[in-house]
Amino acid sequence: MLALLIAFDVTLGGIAFLITKDLMEKRSKKETKANDIIITEGLNERDNKVLEAIKEGARNLSEVIKYTGLPKSTAYRAVQKLVKEGYITIKRENGENVYLLKEKS
Repeated sequence: MLALLIAFDVTLGGIAFLITKDLMEKRSKKETKANDIIITEGLNERDNKVLEAIKEGARNLSEVIKYTGLPKSTAYRAVQKLVKEGYITIKRENGENVYLLKEKS
């Protein structure tokens, strides 16, 4: 009887391990796909929020954060992406970075 309980316990442990491993692999694949979408499909919702904030007059990161409600790191990455994609430029004024819309040609 004890051997049967031990075997049952080991089997349940193995099943739990396999389920957890499978869930972790699926989560990892989803995160990778989400990152690929940002890179391959242009601007995402957060990027558009930041761009809209700058269009409405947000001139620096603090103002973008206030306007959008995004975390600082997220807003910063979106600004960097918008610069890279050619939507905005960063100009230095009075020791501070100022965001300006870039004219698309």
